[in-house]
Amino acid sequence: MNSSSETSGSGSGAKPRLSREEIAAIEVGHTEIRRGPALFLAATFLLLIGGVPLAQTGFEWSAWRRQRQAGALPNDTPLRQATSALAAADIWPGVHRFASVRGFADLGSLNAGMLEEMDRFETRLENDSLLQKAFIPPVQWALTGWLKAGNENAYCGRDGWLFFRPGLDFATGRGFLDPFVLQARARSGNEWTAPPQPDPLQAIVDFRNQLRARDVALVVMPVPVKPMIYPEKFSRRFDRNDRPLRNPSCAAFLAALRAEAIPVYDAADLLFALKSELPDGSFLRTDTHWTPAAMRRCAGELARFLEDTVPFAQPADDEPVRQSVSVTRHGDILDMLKLPGGQTFYEPQTVGIEPVSNPAHAPWTPDPAAEILLLGDSFSNIYSLEGMGWGANAGFAEQLAAEARRPVDRIALNDNGAFATRQELAADLARGNDRLAGKKVVVWQFAARELAVGDWKLIEMRLPQPSAREKPQPTAGVIVEGVLRAMPAPPVPGAVPYRDAIVGMHLQVAAVKQGDFDIVAQPDILVYAWVMRDNVLTPTARFRPGRRLTLSLAPWEAVRVKHGGYNRLELDDPMLLLLDPYWAETVK
Repeated sequence: MNSSSETSGSGSGAKPRLSREEIAAIEVGHTEIRRGPALFLAATFLLLIGGVPLAQTGFEWSAWRRQRQAGALPNDTPLRQATSALAAADIWPGVHRFASVRGFADLGSLNAGMLEEMDRFETRLENDSLLQKAFIPPVQWALTGWLKAGNENAYCGRDGWLFFRPGLDFATGRGFLDPFVLQARARSGNEWTAPPQPDPLQAIVDFRNQLRARDVALVVMPVPVKPMIYPEKFSRRFDRNDRPLRNPSCAAFLAALRAEAIPVYDAADLLFALKSELPDGSFLRTDTHWTPAAMRRCAGELARFLEDTVPFAQPADDEPVRQSVSVTRHGDILDMLKLPGGQTFYEPQTVGIEPVSNPAHAPWTPDPAAEILLLGDSFSNIYSLEGMGWGANAGFAEQLAAEARRPVDRIALNDNGAFATRQELAADLARGNDRLAGKKVVVWQFAARELAVGDWKLIEMRLPQPSAREKPQPTAGVIVEGVLRAMPAPPVPGAVPYRDAIVGMHLQVAAVKQGDFDIVAQPDILVYAWVMRDNVLTPTARFRPGRRLTLSLAPWEAVRVKHGGYNRLELDDPMLLLLDPYWAETVK
């Protein structure tokens, strides 16, 4: 009889035969390797785990020295900066409060603050990673060229077209008014970020009611996103599509607004028709936005819609002056792919824009006394803000003014069309700048994808009570020193279709270095500064609450037309947005 204990050979000295499992166990537990290969493997392992952080440290130190020599940073070493920032961080006051009060509320606040700082730290590590900067472009080049694969933000379509993921999700996803979707979004957020208000109807009706109290009408204009008009450029299944691809909730949304007697200008059918009528179609191939010709046609249709809807007091008699200019650029979705420079998969696109001037041939500017106020997002700014790369003075507000032959006032901010412009309007009103004075209508333009992803928070529009003390007027050429008290987290380059971003900071002024500035009247101010330029974070992105800064200030109103439309990261405290705003020309 055979068994695992069967011996091999004969005699009492024979060794038992081992099973395969027993032999494998012995070999796994005792691996023999010569000294040379062992040393080589150990050295390679240590080089890999130690070389990357050492290279990263050298890279960051070199970058810090270049910025310091350029005068963009103080003379503190990176280690001293990190130590001082940690010592001054907001979480330590929370520790002291908890130690003295020993309340669970303070513990929750401390935990949220620490989690937020950890998230910022991880984001900074990712953005500053030398490996990421070295390997992502060539890897993405291979994925895009061979597999036509995009990334988490940019999807590759057919025939050289690119699509922004949120737009695709909106066009092909579940209805944004679906109760399950609304409940899921209302429960989103995290320990340091409040969940959004997901219902656009509630915010739009509330805004209409507040405007109606001022005898101002509201016209809603959700601009279709590219997948709604060009779904066949993403998938062959839509080759025979003969109408715009709409989210399942679009019909109910439009019907609900009309039931509330809120006029809606829906440009989806027009843009769908224009894609075969216009030489350049309705949308740019590698960008999220519409073409200049399609935008002009929509502006003309909106102008006629307003004439039929709003009883204007002023006659339409302004004669526009337009020029023809060609611009060439790769689109913002291609920027998000992070391909290496010199890629040849996607060619730049050339389009013709028409900058608008007044009869004296000066560039068009918003008119605060106009009867029309346009609240817009990047669809309004695309051919107006020079930093977006598609020219200047030819955006949607300019074309609307030219088509309507009327002056137009404008508040347009890239991104967050669900609330950013309303928030800006509310802040202006609260500071005493009545942007609704003399208005007959507010046109609220936003990208349709905001209906599914935007924060439709309710924002109160009210004028403050007259103050007995005259508010000091901002002056130029002021240099102040102060302590940074609050600042939003910096953006992630390439995560949004905007190459530039501005951040709002709460500064507590401690001293005046130059110029006329009344610290008693303005001990706290709101400061705006560049935090990202051309998809590269500025030194401002490294600031943390508690840091002492020296700023050269200019009045915000002096640069508002030039810089006010860029993507802006605002403080989350509405009261801080009412502080006197300034623009930081230089930050140290």
